[in-house]
This record gives sequence, structure tokens and C-alpha cells, in this order.
Amino acid sequence: MSEQRTRDTVIASWRRAQLAVVGWRSAAGVPDAAVVVPVLLDHEPALALPYAELELARALAAASEVRLVVTEHPASREAAPVIAAARATLTEDPTGDALEERGLLPQFIAKHPPDRRRIDSMLQRKEHWWYLPRLLVRFAALQAVHPLPAGDGLLLLGDDELTVQRCTLPSTDPLQVDAPLPAADRTALVHTYGADVPDLEQPWQRRWRGVMTPTGFEVDAVDGTGPPSRARSVRERIGVEWRLERACKRGLKAAGHPL
Repeated sequence: MSEQRTRDTVIASWRRAQLAVVGWRSAAGVPDAAVVVPVLLDHEPALALPYAELELARALAAASEVRLVVTEHPASREAAPVIAAARATLTEDPTGDALEERGLLPQFIAKHPPDRRRIDSMLQRKEHWWYLPRLLVRFAALQAVHPLPAGDGLLLLGDDELTVQRCTLPSTDPLQVDAPLPAADRTALVHTYGADVPDLEQPWQRRWRGVMTPTGFEVDAVDGTGPPSRARSVRERIGVEWRLERACKRGLKAAGHPL
């Protein structure tokens, strides 16, 4: 695949998706993954994370390897599930100017319904001033683009190199992973996610951390939960917004920016 076609393929899928996944390998060889809202910045795949996600932004910028993953079929024949290798760089925007000046605001309003009630109007942006500052993660050097087959989740293998592939999960309690087995033990992560599409009011993700051995996946730790069993109450939704505000302010302070 030519470099231009590679870029076009990733951009088409990244632009159309409401949610996507970024996977990465730390300098220590540990794989990880997170669900993100994909946007384009200067016509390239990017993230514009609130400061509540400072840890994620810094992890991507420091990662030895990064993968962009669109797992669902976007609503377009031009795009498809895809995985691509990339290099991440981080730029801070503590003023929040980039949302309006770099064409990010209409993207969030169009594809991320929760942002419509946070930043859709000048009054909302004034009330949610702590949500405007952004961590701009750009993805460059797009390569190794591959179609992504159907599956229940993603299996990430670390150590000397990062491998990301689809896997099926015959069971999640206890976890059973159906995927090609490595020749030797490798640090591994199984990642699943979802949301109440198209509203995205209750996104969720779950990670199983452990080791993929020649005989199967051995779980060391689990974080996150599966799909919620009911809609949030009004009190719970207020709590979500309160925790997000607190996290954004903590992130700004941790990054050295005055409130």
C-alpha cells in the first residue's frame, strides 16, 4: 500500500468513527489501550484530550510504539475497521483556544453528544471553562495499515515489540481468550469497550492484564466493568460531571497551569 493510500485509509476511518482505540507499548514493554474520541487536526489523525486525561496523553507521547484502531464499521463505504502504526507527539493548549481556532469544536459537537451540552454555545463554554483546555496528541508516520476482522475484543502483546490483533472471548468470567498463541510468554492485555451508541452517555471499557503463554492467557489484574445494566439517574449524571470537572482541574494543576 502506498504512503498516500495508507494515510487516506486511516483518515477516512478515523474521521467517521464516534469512538476508537489507541494502543501503545511503554518503554518497559508493557502494553495498554484506551478508548478515545477520534478527531482530525490539520487533516491528520489526532486527539484533543481534556486535562482529565493528562496521564493518557503523556503515556502516548512517551510510548515506544502506538497503534490506532477503529473496530466498528463507520457509517460510510469509504471507511472500514482498520489498525495502523503511528508515532505520537504531544502539544499542550492550556488556554483552550484550539477547540475553536483549529476546527475541533464542530467535530466534537457532531460526533460526541455529551460535548453538545458542554461546549455547543458560548454560555456552555463559559460555564465549562475547565473543559476547554486541551492536550493535543498528533499521530504521524502512519504505516502498517491492515483491515481488522470481527471479534469480541483486542489482544495486545508487549515486551520487545507491540502486537495488536482481534480476539474472541468464549467467556469473560473466567476469562477465556481465543487467539493465536505465542511461542514464548509475552506481557499482554485484553481490551473490550462499548457505549450506548449514538448517545455515548455511558461509555465503558474493561482491561484484563496478564501474560499470554503458549497455553493461554493468565490474568494478573482486571480493571473496568462491562456494559451498564441501566441508564444513569439524574443524581448519577450530576456526579459524573462533578468528577470530570475535578479531574480536569487536577490535570491542569499537575501540568503547572494556574486555574
